[in-house]
Amino acid sequence: MYIGRINVVLFILSQQNLWIPVSENSGFNRSALIPTPESEPASPIGQPVDSFSSFRFSNLFPCPLRDRKSPLPKLNWADSNELWKNMLKKEVHYARVSNCLEKHPALDAKMRSILLDWLIEVCEVYHLHRETFFLAQDYVDRYLAETSNVPKMQLQLIGITALFIASKLEEIYPPKLGDFSYVTDGACTDENILDQEILMLKALKWALSPVTVNTWLNVYMQLGQTEEIVQEGSNFLIPKYSPQEFIQITQLLDLCILDEGSWQFSYSTIAATALHHMSSNNLALEVTGLKWDDIAMCVQWMEPFALTIKDLDRVVELRKFRRVMPEDCHNIQTHADNLQLLVSESYWIHHCFRSLMSKIITL
Repeated sequence: MYIGRINVVLFILSQQNLWIPVSENSGFNRSALIPTPESEPASPIGQPVDSFSSFRFSNLFPCPLRDRKSPLPKLNWADSNELWKNMLKKEVHYARVSNCLEKHPALDAKMRSILLDWLIEVCEVYHLHRETFFLAQDYVDRYLAETSNVPKMQLQLIGITALFIASKLEEIYPPKLGDFSYVTDGACTDENILDQEILMLKALKWALSPVTVNTWLNVYMQLGQTEEIVQEGSNFLIPKYSPQEFIQITQLLDLCILDEGSWQFSYSTIAATALHHMSSNNLALEVTGLKWDDIAMCVQWMEPFALTIKDLDRVVELRKFRRVMPEDCHNIQTHADNLQLLVSESYWIHHCFRSLMSKIITL
C-alpha cells in the first residue's frame, strides 16, 4: 500500500507514484487493531494515465424515470415498485457532475486515479467492503464538485476522510481514527481528518447514502437469479449469484471507475454496461430495465477496459480473510494493478484513435 504525502515531488517533479508499499518493511509497526495481510511484492505502478477526455461520451439517450420499469420480483418485505422508484429517485438526487475537477486548476484526473487506487489498497489492508470504497469514491467526487481551488496537498486528506466516513456508515467494526491517520505516514493527523470530516459533511449536505455502482451490480446479478429464487422461495436479500462472476465484473468496475470518463454516466448505467461486457447484452437489458440506447455510449467508452480485463485471463480466486465470514469474502475490496492497466489502455486507445483517423484522412 502506498503511503506518504501527495505533493509536488509526486505530481510535478517525478510524475510517478512513489508512495511506500506498506507490504514492504517500512520500519513502522502495523496496526494493532486489524491485522494486515502477509508481506506481498509491491504492485508495479507505471506512469499515471493521460487524460481520456478525448474519448469520453455523453449518454444522449437517458431513459426517462417513468419509462424504466421495475425488474424487481414481488417481495415479502417491501413493495418492489416503490423500492425501485426510490432507487431511481436517489440516482437523480445524487446526480453525477460531468467534470468535478473543473474548478480545481491544481488538480487533474491523474491525481484522482492515483488517490482512488491508493484507497483501494487501504481497503484491502483493513478488509473493508467494496461498498465502503465506492461510497468513499462518491464522496470524493461530489466533494470536489461542490468545492473549488483545492490544493494538491489536501487531496490525500480528502480521500482518507471520505474513507473514514464511509467505513463508519458501512462497516460493523470500522478501523479506529488512528488507523486512518497511520496509513498516511504522518501526512494527515487525527485532528486533520476530524476537521476535514466536518467540511466534507457540510459540502455534501449530509447526503451520504447514494446507490453506488456496487449496489446496482449486486441488484442486477441477483435479478439474474430470480427464477431460482422464486422456485426455492428464498429471500431476495440472500445472494444467489456466483461470487467468482461477481468478482470478475468488479475487476472491470475497479478499473474503469479510475477513469474520468466515468463521470459521464450514472452508476446504474455503468453497472449495467459492465454486466453487458462480462456476461451478455440480453441479460444486462433484462435485469436493468434499460434499453440499448441507454447504455450504447457507455458500452463504447467501457469497451477498451473490458477487453483489457478479458485479455488478462485472470483466474478468479475467492480469497479468504481472517474475521470475515466465507459467504461475505467476495464483498471485501481487493487491489489489482489498475494504474498500470489504465496506463497501458491509455496508450492502446490513443494508438487505435490515431490509426482510425489516418484511415479516415486517407479515404
